[in-house]
Amino acid sequence: MPREIESRFEPTPPQRAFLNSKATIRAYGGAVGGGKSRAMCEQAFDWAVQHPGIQILMARAEHSAIIETTPKTMTDQVLPPEVIKASKRTMSEDWIEVYTEERGITSRINFIGFTNPTKWYSSEIGALFVDEAHETEERDITQFLIRMRQRCPACVKAERKD
Repeated sequence: MPREIESRFEPTPPQRAFLNSKATIRAYGGAVGGGKSRAMCEQAFDWAVQHPGIQILMARAEHSAIIETTPKTMTDQVLPPEVIKASKRTMSEDWIEVYTEERGITSRINFIGFTNPTKWYSSEIGALFVDEAHETEERDITQFLIRMRQRCPACVKAERKD
């Protein structure tokens, strides 16, 4: 049985509404400091644990903008250090692998910019989060939404056995 990961996060009512929404595509807006990025990071972490092997993209218009913001929120406020299996931070690639005891599978949270998306065009993506969406062109987001096709690793393995 997977071990429980204790959360100290106490969502505000708007954060709770965002996190509890069952909508496929959601948006969360508000004032500076209202907790939008934190809620997004909390949701990404929850999905990384609930869906081992998921490929999550967290994006902003520019890669240089996201590397100074969202990964810091993720590592400083959301992820317990013991779940980080590996990470990489370079000028062109930033990611964190989250280890889940269930099936020994890691999930990856990638921090990307929309300015050079071609590396992701053949990828299977499980979730896309756009931080500061007002900075982003709709066509950039659409290019990623059509790549939301990742299937769970257990489902793929089950098909191979048939």
